[in-house]
Amino acid sequence: PFFKRVSYNKTSLVAKTDGVYKLPSNVCDIYDMLDEAVKKAVRDVDITQYQRVVLFANPTLCSGYVAGMGTIGKNELTLPNGRKINVSEAWIFNNYNLVIAHELAHNFGGHHANSYECYDKDGNEAVYTYDCFSYEYDGFYDILGFINDDFGRAGLNAAHRRELGWLHDSNIITRKNGVYNISDINVFQKRGVIQMIRVPIKIESTYLYTNDDLYYTIEYDKKYGVLVNLA
Repeated sequence: PFFKRVSYNKTSLVAKTDGVYKLPSNVCDIYDMLDEAVKKAVRDVDITQYQRVVLFANPTLCSGYVAGMGTIGKNELTLPNGRKINVSEAWIFNNYNLVIAHELAHNFGGHHANSYECYDKDGNEAVYTYDCFSYEYDGFYDILGFINDDFGRAGLNAAHRRELGWLHDSNIITRKNGVYNISDINVFQKRGVIQMIRVPIKIESTYLYTNDDLYYTIEYDKKYGVLVNLA
């Protein structure tokens, strides 16, 4: 229900569970764990019929304090017979709804929801500069950040919904100023209804991960009110 809700009914999951399988005690690397699990699972299921593989495993010294891990999008997985397939991969060491949804959101192509603190040359807080600190997981309103224990309030921010292809570009405007009506990000709207406003940040940013300019994004979430993010 979570992904069906945040994707406006564009995405849902149908899963098949197989196992339990006992893995060799000397296997520690997560990809080795997955390979060993796949070797056993192919006896029971045709993995080539699936787009996503999720391994649920008990926490061990190998996993440390990591609750889960997930690939960004799909990877090439080699089956025991040598055939290669493209699937997303996730490892769940803490069988908890928030962890599962977080890793699957990675599998759909989403990146972490962080927070930023920026400072000017005098050490004062600034809107955005080259002197910024990124705090991973510090986006408190997004499943790709840290949602505490309230799964019912978890969601995806507008920038992530756009990143995953669920929020249409016609529902997004780019403006420097003005007064606009903005609709709840959690309710599907027809094209042209504004659900995200992008405000350009005046700083050259091509040295970052992409050639896209940076924006503040403004959205309205009925559960939290107006949210301002960096994207």
